[in-house]
Order: sequence, then C-alpha cells, then structure tokens
Amino acid sequence: MAEPIPVFAARVTGGRLVFGQPLAWARTLARHEGAFVDVSMHKRTAKMSNQQRRWIRGIAEPLIAEALGYDRHERDELHYWLLMECFGTREFRGRVIANVPHSSDLPVPIASEYMDWLCRWSPANCGGLVIPLPNEIDMTNVEEWA
Repeated sequence: MAEPIPVFAARVTGGRLVFGQPLAWARTLARHEGAFVDVSMHKRTAKMSNQQRRWIRGIAEPLIAEALGYDRHERDELHYWLLMECFGTREFRGRVIANVPHSSDLPVPIASEYMDWLCRWSPANCGGLVIPLPNEIDMTNVEEWA
C-alpha cells in the first residue's frame, strides 16, 4: 500500500514559508533526508461556508430524507450516498467511497456545485420535491440535521 502523501499548510511571509505545524514538517523532512522529492504549492481555497453547510445539512438533506423515507438515524448514510451520487465513487481500502473529501472540507465552489446538483436532482428523484434556495428561506435559525 502506498504511503499517504502529507499536506502541510503554510503562509508565505517575507519570502519564506511559515508552517502551521512546524514539528510535523521537520519530522517529514527528516524522514526524506537525502531523497529527491517533488514539491508543489497552490493557494488555499476557502472551505464550505457555514451558510452552505447549514443549508445542505439543515434544509436540503432533511427534505430529501423525508421524501425518500429515511429515518433521522440514517442521516449520515443518506448524506454520503448523495455525495457519491453527485461526485461519483472510488475504492479505498476495499470500500467504496465518494470522490470528494469529507463534505465539511469541500471548497466553496464545489459546495455550490453540490447545492445546485441537489436542487436539480431532487425533483426527478424525490417525487417532484423542490428544495428552497438559501435566499428563498429564513436561514437564521437553521441548524445542521444532526
């Protein structure tokens, strides 16, 4: 089995990288002493906003669950099934999982894509269910469906 690829967050300050976990970074460097390595860098993208998360977990998924007959204790099963339906699947350690990271780690644009997909998918697959968009409802008291 391949070794996991570590990812380290850092800030560019004064032409240098300042790592958020300097000890873990130092340990990783020490493990690769003398080796040729590839290094890449990209700007960090913002993770899903609280409003996106609350809409997905507090509005869309509960409505879909009700339309499809899922019970409250089956919420995570539905959540991951929807992610797999939207983004596809891959095999990992003998299990089939979604092609996206944990949903809370989705970048804002990918979370928006998922929200759009839920709105398009639900009418055809949930008996005509139309999910209200965040700007169509009062989101002030919406909490995650937990």
